[in-house]
Amino acid sequence: MDSSTGKNLLTKILILVLILNSAVMLYLLWQNNQLRNHKKDRHDKRGIALLLKEKLDLKDDQVAQIDAIRREFLKKEELLSVIIKAQRDSMNEIMFSDKCDTIVVKKLAWRVAENEYKMERYRINQAIQLQKILDSEQLSKLRTYVKDIRDYFKPLKKNR
Repeated sequence: MDSSTGKNLLTKILILVLILNSAVMLYLLWQNNQLRNHKKDRHDKRGIALLLKEKLDLKDDQVAQIDAIRREFLKKEELLSVIIKAQRDSMNEIMFSDKCDTIVVKKLAWRVAENEYKMERYRINQAIQLQKILDSEQLSKLRTYVKDIRDYFKPLKKNR
């Protein structure tokens, strides 16, 4: 094999590797985007309202009320999540420092637990408000779908 044939073969192999690499990268980007869209849909307040509209035959005013409830919850949940994360970070920093003050760590743990309890109370309040919007037939249907849609009402788990 002479030098020019070897160079041509290496060029062809290099081009083939670049094409395969590009195809794999495009596939991975597409797959990552699909996963991100699925997670976004799960917490999208319109997605929840539209899902409930479809499953429970909601009226437009009910969808609007659910949207408002969900927006309010997400605002509170986001703020509380930031606070909980900061408290956990502080607690870990103190726990693993040279001079660990267990009293301070226990107080921070108590605050984290209180805030997580507050988050659950927000979820309960959200469910109560939702039930007030629905009529008896819709509530009956909702009870059959609760396990299917429960993930839509979970708090976002960021930075945990």
